[in-house]
Amino acid sequence: MSNPSRSHQLSNSENDNTIKIPADKLIEALFHVNQCEHNYATQESVDNLKESVNYRFDAVDKRFDALKGHVDKRFEDVDKRFSALEGHVDKRFEDVDKRFSALEGHVDKRFDALNQNLSNLKNLLIVFSGAIFTAVIGLILKGYIG
Repeated sequence: MSNPSRSHQLSNSENDNTIKIPADKLIEALFHVNQCEHNYATQESVDNLKESVNYRFDAVDKRFDALKGHVDKRFEDVDKRFSALEGHVDKRFEDVDKRFSALEGHVDKRFDALNQNLSNLKNLLIVFSGAIFTAVIGLILKGYIG
C-alpha cells in the first residue's frame, strides 16, 4: 500500500509473510463483521415483522369482509322486515277504510231512518193538530149551540 499515513502498515519481507495491524483497527474490524451479521439479523427481523404485519392485515381484512357480509345480511333482513311491515300496514289501512265505508253506510241509513221518523211525526202532528183544532172548534161551537 502506498499511503504511509495509514495507521497500519503491511510489511512483506522475504523471510516473513506477516501483516501488521494495530489492535484498535483489528477490534474495529471484528466489530464491523459483527455489525454486518447484526444487519443481516436485523433485515431478517424486518422481513419477519413485515410478513407478520401483512399476515395480521390480511386477517383484519378477512374479518372486515366477514363483518361487511354480516352487516349487509342484517340490512337485507331489516329491509325484508320493513317490506313485510309495509304490506301489513297497507292491509290494516285497507281494513280501516272498509270499516269507515261500512260505518258511513250505516250512519247514512240511520239518518235516513231518523228523517223518515221525523216526517212521520210531522204528519202525525199535522193530523193530531187537525184533530185538536176540530175538537176545540167543536167545543167552542158546543158552548154556543148548547
